[in-house]
Amino acid sequence: MKFVKVPRRISAILEGESLFNDASSLIIVKFALIAIGTGQFVWYQATASFIWMVIGGAGVGVLLSHVIIQSYLLIKLRKWLPMDENIDTMFTILSPYVMYISAETVEASGVLAVVSGGLYFSYRRILIVGSSSRLRSEHVFNFLISLLNGMAFLLIGLDLPEIMTSLKEDNVSLWMATAYGLLITMALVVIRMGAAFSAVHITRFMSKFITVADSRKQGYAGPLVLGWTGMRGVVSLAAALSIPLYIPGTQIAFPERSLVLYITFMVITLTLIFQGLTLPVLLKMVKLPNYDDHMPNAEAQRIIRIGMAQASLDFLEHNNMSENITHSAVLNNLVNYWHELLESEGSATLYDAVVRNTYREILEEQRLWLNKLNNENERVDEELVRHFIHRIDLEEERLLKE
Repeated sequence: MKFVKVPRRISAILEGESLFNDASSLIIVKFALIAIGTGQFVWYQATASFIWMVIGGAGVGVLLSHVIIQSYLLIKLRKWLPMDENIDTMFTILSPYVMYISAETVEASGVLAVVSGGLYFSYRRILIVGSSSRLRSEHVFNFLISLLNGMAFLLIGLDLPEIMTSLKEDNVSLWMATAYGLLITMALVVIRMGAAFSAVHITRFMSKFITVADSRKQGYAGPLVLGWTGMRGVVSLAAALSIPLYIPGTQIAFPERSLVLYITFMVITLTLIFQGLTLPVLLKMVKLPNYDDHMPNAEAQRIIRIGMAQASLDFLEHNNMSENITHSAVLNNLVNYWHELLESEGSATLYDAVVRNTYREILEEQRLWLNKLNNENERVDEELVRHFIHRIDLEEERLLKE
């Protein structure tokens, strides 16, 4: 969705759906593997286990994320360990493993623990991680995501010849396996379309009894786009590859494992290529409504500039820094810019240590105000707020290099 232009509401729904739907689907796959291995399925036990895995996983993730954040702040405050950008980045990489292993230990969902813990950490990260660490970890995670996605598809490509050989050994014809893949792909598309349109109708119906986010008639364009964006990828591949070679506790080969892997390969390929390539065409053909979830960018930027300027001026006034302003041409210029509601491009060099520290404190105050705006005003697009925070991080990084 990064390469096509869709309303923020659509992309937000898809991002949230991918997080929790993928996590819950992996739980269901786990139950299915257990049922095949034991040869029985007790629905009430499975339901109770599913509820615990969801609630327990989310709870463990949030709790551990909070504990890790407080421990990190304590270590940083007491200076028990040398903390720099590299340590911070390693901290953000290792924390999900701690959440996952802890949740799995208590038989909860490790995936949901990582998702919920990550969301909580993202909510608090601006208060605990410095600008240099945020900038570095952003590049590291972008690289890791690309690397892991590439490796996952490389593995299925390398495994495909072995899958084809196993199909022959199981006396399953390639044409039959391909037909199964086509049928399942079509079924997935139809079911997702039905779910998307049903969700809209159910929401409108429930709006008669409860308050919903938007009770207006949505038309067909939104559900059509949501239904068509059900491309399968790494999670489907990971679920298929997690199927063991043998039924646990026995030497009996897992039934139809190669067929499941081949069908998964077919579904991923067809949805990524067909739906992925036709999505831009579909977006041009349909007219998506103006959801009016966020104010226009120009107005939001104006509010942000005014708010950042006001937060900076209030900080200087409350901390009695008028003397610093008087003795610094740079701060004088910045104050004038803020009074005129203009943005400083930071072209001057801040050699004076007092001025540099004052400016860094001002930048931190701007960052805190942006975080508060993001939490309190849902009409301002979060991506726009993150853009301004990124600019502040870059400006602070420039100060550290001088």
